[in-house]
Amino acid sequence: MTTQLLINELIDKNLTIGSVESFTGGLFAATLVNYPGVSKTYKGTIVAYSNDVKERLLNIKKEDLKKFSAVSSVVALDLARHGQKALGVDFCFGFTGDAGPTASGQSGEVGDVYIALAFANDEIVEHFKFKGDRLKVRTDAVNAALKMLARVLKNFE
Repeated sequence: MTTQLLINELIDKNLTIGSVESFTGGLFAATLVNYPGVSKTYKGTIVAYSNDVKERLLNIKKEDLKKFSAVSSVVALDLARHGQKALGVDFCFGFTGDAGPTASGQSGEVGDVYIALAFANDEIVEHFKFKGDRLKVRTDAVNAALKMLARVLKNFE
């Protein structure tokens, strides 16, 4: 399903979407706003690149960042959950990953990505291993999120 068709389906179902982006740095938002009519469904994005911002603005627990690292399913889900509440949206993505080179204090490897989606009373998180340079890893993550959304919308009443 194309991005325009996804946006149209969200609009037709009167659903809203937003995101909390870490390593993608707003690329998901930038992708969505390329399409006409998106303002009827897209509410916004919080770019929380540093752990400090994740803690202060999104109430991500410092203990979780230390125990699991910022690049983890736990943090991705928390980003999506807190973002859904903060943005007041039906669907909220949480993006966390390592687009390289690996920063100090991060576990994992370049291309290690977690994408979470909080919606209704449900949530999913998926783990990916992408290859390529920074832009390719970030772009692959955005495309993976759009595919996740298409799968969820297919079964969403």
